Amino acid sequence: MKIFGLHWVGHATYLALLVGLVFRGETRLSALIALKDELGEAQGLALPEVSMSNAGSLNKIKASCLAYPRPRHLEINEAARQAFTLVDNFGRKAGEIRQRMRAGTPPQAIDWSGDLVNHFYRLADSLSIFYGGDSTRRAWFEECLFAGRRTFLSDQLPVILAGADTAEASRFCRNLQLRAELALAPVLKGLQKQMRSGSIVLDRVLPVLSYSGAPCPRAGEPFEADISIAGYWQRSQNVSLKINGKPFPLEAGVAHYSAVFKQPGNHRIPVEISAYNPLTGEIRSYRKDFLASVPDTVAAR
Repeated sequence: MKIFGLHWVGHATYLALLVGLVFRGETRLSALIALKDELGEAQGLALPEVSMSNAGSLNKIKASCLAYPRPRHLEINEAARQAFTLVDNFGRKAGEIRQRMRAGTPPQAIDWSGDLVNHFYRLADSLSIFYGGDSTRRAWFEECLFAGRRTFLSDQLPVILAGADTAEASRFCRNLQLRAELALAPVLKGLQKQMRSGSIVLDRVLPVLSYSGAPCPRAGEPFEADISIAGYWQRSQNVSLKINGKPFPLEAGVAHYSAVFKQPGNHRIPVEISAYNPLTGEIRSYRKDFLASVPDTVAAR
């Protein structure tokens, strides 16, 4: 039997092939959709982790700068703050766009060039300064941000995003944000390595008077004392003080101690200072016993 000049077997074979191609296409499409969904989930898990890691690096740089407020450390801290702020601001813009799409704004109604893509390129140009003239590091930086498609992204990305559905556009927003965070990570790590550990920087001085002899000078008798300069650390965030084993507050690096001695004689005042080095995690303790000589009030008269 022939149908339109072809044997029915030929038609059956043709239909079977057509059905097979459609089924294969649907299968591949379903697999592609599942792959995109999985990519979106991976982005959702990776982005906050990388972001928190970068925030942790910035906090370590801040702590190191407070511990050792050298001019170079202040410069490094400011550079880290600027780099972190650039990426954080871009992340906020990407988050705002995703929020707009979740609220019902279609991708076609978004100005992708002005609202996102141009900001991404300005961010890239700003971060590239931190990579200096090292060609290897700059090549990695370009790959991290643009995957070798800088020109393509600049020309075609706004058009592609405007024609995408909400899920795809949202994934791409998050992808750009993740790439920015990944490019920031080595910048902060490199700046952190430039923070040099050392001894506590003493940035203030006080005159100190000490004398030996009678517990209380008497009128008409010579009084002799040694006067010296004592350095101290005004920034007390990484320093703790104990007097007689009890924590004692520091105000701008200075502690004010007050006590009433009920009995005359020599009274020992043990003092312990602990200094934390945020660069190495090391804690050093310094102990010294001071002696207060308290005269008998009757004898003093």
